[in-house]
Amino acid sequence: MKKTIVTFAFGLLISLTAFAQSSIEKSAIRRTNESIVNIEKTIELSDTEKTTFFELKKEQVVNHITLAQKYKESDPDKFKEKVKENRIDFNHKLDEALGKARAKEIVAAERVNK
Repeated sequence: MKKTIVTFAFGLLISLTAFAQSSIEKSAIRRTNESIVNIEKTIELSDTEKTTFFELKKEQVVNHITLAQKYKESDPDKFKEKVKENRIDFNHKLDEALGKARAKEIVAAERVNK
């Protein structure tokens, strides 16, 4: 009986974690798609650029949401620091993937249409 209760509690915990993760993932995909739409109002992206940007931006947004849940209320200064690190990491990965000039153009286009 004790094994059954522990197994049930463990299964419940895993399902709740999976639900929360899927919620973060959905939000990240929505925000990333909005960013792509905003960018394409200014410049045209190739299919490979869209795919690369989508993957990198989605990763950045998931990290941002996770950081917000963890630090925003409890430690705002650390939250700002971690968000800055997250943004720098995203920009660095975008530079490596698309080249520095194209990455700057894409980031500038994203900011213009917000």
